[in-house]
Amino acid sequence: IGDAGGGSSSDGDDESAEPLEQPAGRRQSPGRGAGGGGSAVLTLEDFDELVENTITATHLQQLTGFDDLSLAQQLSLSNIDTSTTPIDHLGSLLPNLQKLRVSASSIPSFRDIGTRLSNLRVLWMSRCNVSDLSGIFGLPLLEGLYL
Repeated sequence: IGDAGGGSSSDGDDESAEPLEQPAGRRQSPGRGAGGGGSAVLTLEDFDELVENTITATHLQQLTGFDDLSLAQQLSLSNIDTSTTPIDHLGSLLPNLQKLRVSASSIPSFRDIGTRLSNLRVLWMSRCNVSDLSGIFGLPLLEGLYL
């Protein structure tokens, strides 16, 4: 699905940039390389237990490295197809998410990411086949958008 790290750059497309910062209180995920500036790279194959193609709180805990998801401020996802794996519930599970990076995915509309990402400030959606900008106004604090 993605990694808990990610990067930032002026054009939003430099995957090798510095990792995004997480707040204190992050737990180490054994065997995943989370914490300490590293990143935990997880793919859909790592989640054999995806029930009805739903990303659960448990999956997000593994991806972010936080047991308390309200502490997570960033998330990186890849290889998501919102027609089969919805992500419109991320805002309710990650109420303080400020940075979201989605790449190599199929997300035709901003409506597919939901309306509850009220704290999202930066959104990277490179190689996501976005064709419909409707729903962008559901991100009231958005400062940066990289397509």
